[in-house]
Amino acid sequence: MNANAQILIAESNCIIAENIDLLVRSWGYSDPKVAKTATQVYHITNKWQPDLVIIDSKLKDCENILEVTNRITEKKNVAIILLVDGGNVKLERCERLFDFYYVIKKPIDQNELKLLLEIALLSKMKSKNKRRIYWSSRNIFQNANKQKQHFEPVSL
Repeated sequence: MNANAQILIAESNCIIAENIDLLVRSWGYSDPKVAKTATQVYHITNKWQPDLVIIDSKLKDCENILEVTNRITEKKNVAIILLVDGGNVKLERCERLFDFYYVIKKPIDQNELKLLLEIALLSKMKSKNKRRIYWSSRNIFQNANKQKQHFEPVSL
């Protein structure tokens, strides 16, 4: 764990944003920043360089989440975790539509988020180049609990 990692939480729902903020702090990461709109994300990332952005797929004042993440990552090596609404959204579809590092469905499982956060930061530290990684976190996490094995993310 890199306690000095700079983390930005971009979530429109205040309750979810606050819960993620509290979780991240409880895991030992210092002072994550929170943005509630795409405009705030742009403003924060222009002045401050995050190592990781946890971003809602339905961010306020954002018609295209891909534009937001492209602007964040175009000049900086930033790991991205995309939060998608649970419903009928398939992780495979999100992965094909967007070039994100990691995708996680809402409601968010805190163990799942912690695991993805640590893997994303570790992957970022190991590689200066952007890598496209698909992580079917819910299925792999459940299998790991059943089989008591350690699974690595799959690079596509």
